[in-house]
Amino acid sequence: MKILCVICQDQLLLAKDIFFTRCGHVFHHHCLLQWLERSKTCPQCRDGVTVEKIHKAHFTVSSTDIAADNANADNLTLQGRIDSLKFQILLSEKNIKHYTSKNTVLEKQNAGLRQEVRKVESEMRQKNSTIYALKEQINYFKEKYQECDVLKKQLSQKEREVEQFQEDLRFALCESENLALRQRVNELKLLTSNQNCVSKSSNQRSYNEKSLITNIKDKIKTNIHNQQKNTKQETADQNNSSTSEAEVEIIDTNQENSMPNSTLDECPTITKKARLGLQLGNSSEKTNNVNKDNVNNTAEISSQSNVKTSLKKKMKNLS
Repeated sequence: MKILCVICQDQLLLAKDIFFTRCGHVFHHHCLLQWLERSKTCPQCRDGVTVEKIHKAHFTVSSTDIAADNANADNLTLQGRIDSLKFQILLSEKNIKHYTSKNTVLEKQNAGLRQEVRKVESEMRQKNSTIYALKEQINYFKEKYQECDVLKKQLSQKEREVEQFQEDLRFALCESENLALRQRVNELKLLTSNQNCVSKSSNQRSYNEKSLITNIKDKIKTNIHNQQKNTKQETADQNNSSTSEAEVEIIDTNQENSMPNSTLDECPTITKKARLGLQLGNSSEKTNNVNKDNVNNTAEISSQSNVKTSLKKKMKNLS
């Protein structure tokens, strides 16, 4: 009788460990343990089973049966080994054919891959050369960038220097302009002060001249009046001097008409008439004294007019 293990479908032999469950089914010990690791049920009836509830089976048989069983078992094992070896040979042949065909395919793939590898290697060499060239360019551009940074710093420094120079130039120009304006203002102030002084002095001198002229006119009038009185008194006693007195009266009347507009041109006429009066031999001492006073007054007027003309010339030069 042949007893099979349901799990491995192999024959149960006495030499091997045979265990049974509480439901009575027998299995190889190692097959049952592997099964129980996956599922806690009987492999045949699906009853609940654990490792603690399995037991080893012990069989009692005759020696002849044991020898026959052992011989049969040996034959079976040998036949099984032969069959397994034949099967393995068939499998090996199939595997050889499969792997030879696969080898050819893989060789073809390997050749294609080698071509691709060579292509990729050439591309890699090209890429490496381009990478090297790009690295060189990067280094070159880095150097140029550093130079550009240095130049930018220098440019910014120069711009600051230019701005500072422009500010200094503006300040210097402003200072020079302010200095020139101050000098011009001082000159104008000095000129205006000089003009004011000149105008004041000229006004004062004109006022003095006018007052002097009025005083001279008053003196001349008083002298003429006194002279007329004296001549009237002396006409009776001095008949010989009538002609000289008439000339003196003519001179006096001319002086009265010309003194309101006394100028430098009129001064010589007065001096001439006074001299005529002095040259007359029959005139009295009083008339001679009056003529001397008139000469002195006309000299003072001429000196004042000369001062006035010199002041006018100075004013013209200053303007």
